[in-house]
Formats: sequence, C-alpha cells, structure tokens
Amino acid sequence: MMAEGAMEPHDIGERRLRGQRRRYAKIVGWVLGISALLGATGAIVAELWGRDPAGRLTLPPAAAIVFVAAFLVIVVVGSWLYFRTIDELELEANKWASLIGVNVYAVLFPCWWVLSLAKVTPPPDDWAIYAATFVAAILAFLWRRLR
Repeated sequence: MMAEGAMEPHDIGERRLRGQRRRYAKIVGWVLGISALLGATGAIVAELWGRDPAGRLTLPPAAAIVFVAAFLVIVVVGSWLYFRTIDELELEANKWASLIGVNVYAVLFPCWWVLSLAKVTPPPDDWAIYAATFVAAILAFLWRRLR
C-alpha cells in the first residue's frame, strides 16, 4: 500500500512525458516565432531599402549581416535545445530525414547540372533544389514519426 500523496510509477512517467511535450512545444514555438519575426523584419527592411535595376529586393550590407547572424544563432540555439528535449524515436526520425535530404540534394543537383550542360534543362535553380531537399526531409521525418 502506498503512502498518501505518493504517486504510482505510471503517474511519474505520464507527468515526465507531459513536461517533455510542453518543453518541446515551447522550443518549437519560440524558434518558429522568432524566425517569423526575423523574416518579417527582413522583408520590411528590404522593401524600405528598395530594389535593384532588375526589380529584386536588396538589403543594406549591415542589415544583411545582422539578419544572417541572428538566423544562425536561432538555428544553432534552437537545434541544441530541440535535440536536448526529444526522445530517441524523434532523434531517429531526424537522422532519417537528414539522410534523405542530403541524398536528394546529392542526386538532384548534379543530375540537373549535367542535363543543363546538354541544354535539356535550364541551369539548376538553387531555390527549387533547396525546396525539394527541404520537402524530402520533412516527408521522410513525417514518414518515420507517423508510421
């Protein structure tokens, strides 16, 4: 018989899981929120700064350096906090997602580049390759986590 106020072992595990999920949600929320704020601020600064002759947005060099430095800090600190919070299943899903993303990039870019040399395709589009890599990694992560 347990003393009054004592918890069953499964209650302790459930409490830990709730705490871990809360920390996870806070970290992801903060990283997404700060990143969105940084991106919106960068877009406003770029819009106010003006456009180049080709019509593309530009940034003052100091602002670009500040935004890149802030982004790197957010990614490094956010990743460190995230990986300290997740469990082994989440870590395994992240490993697979990273592997798939790197493989998509490692295959897509050289294939597209060789095809562009033969004039079969236009030159590789860096944003399309970035998006394909990112989408492949996200899909791999979701597949591993939700299966």
